[in-house]
Amino acid sequence: MAPAFRLSLKAKVSDSMSHLMVDFSRERSQLKSLSFLPVPGTPVIDLSQCLVADNCVTVVWSVPGEDAKIEHFDLEYRRTDHEGAPRGREEHPWMVVEGIRGSEYTLRGQRFDTRFMTFRVKACNKAVAGEFSEPVTLETSVAALLSMACLTLAALGLRWEEGFREGLRDLHSALHTDVIF
Repeated sequence: MAPAFRLSLKAKVSDSMSHLMVDFSRERSQLKSLSFLPVPGTPVIDLSQCLVADNCVTVVWSVPGEDAKIEHFDLEYRRTDHEGAPRGREEHPWMVVEGIRGSEYTLRGQRFDTRFMTFRVKACNKAVAGEFSEPVTLETSVAALLSMACLTLAALGLRWEEGFREGLRDLHSALHTDVIF
C-alpha cells in the first residue's frame, strides 16, 4: 500500500560540505496548504418532536449551526426494557438505517414487544462520520401508544381502530359527547 504522502528529498549543498542538509520547507508549505473536510457536527434529537403512534416511531433531530457539508445521516435504534442510557450488555442489537437525507425519519410497521426504544443519530459527509448524538429513549408500551392520533373524524362520523375502545370511552367522558359504542 502506498503512503498517503510522498516526500521528495532534494539535498542542499552547504559551503563547508562537512554535512548534508535536507530542506523540507517546500513540502511543509504544501502540507499546510491542504484543506480537509471538517468532521460534521453532532446532531441533537428533539424529544418534543418525536412521536410514537400507530406502530410507527418518528424521530426528529437538528444539527447545531449551519453545516452544509453534511451528505446524509445514519440512525441507529434498538429495543430495550429499561429507560435511560444504554447498558453495556443489551439483549437486542443496534439496528441501522443509513443514507437519510432529511432531519427526521419514521420507522413504520414496528412491533412494540419491549417497553422502550433507544435512538441515536450521526451526521456523515464524503470523508468521515461525526459523533453519535446522545441516546434518546422513547416509551413504546401500549399505554403510551393509546393516543388520539388513531382517531379520525370524517363526515360527522367518528371512526376508530379495533382495540382502542377504552381510549374512546375516555375520550367520551372527557368531551361529554354522545358517542355510541
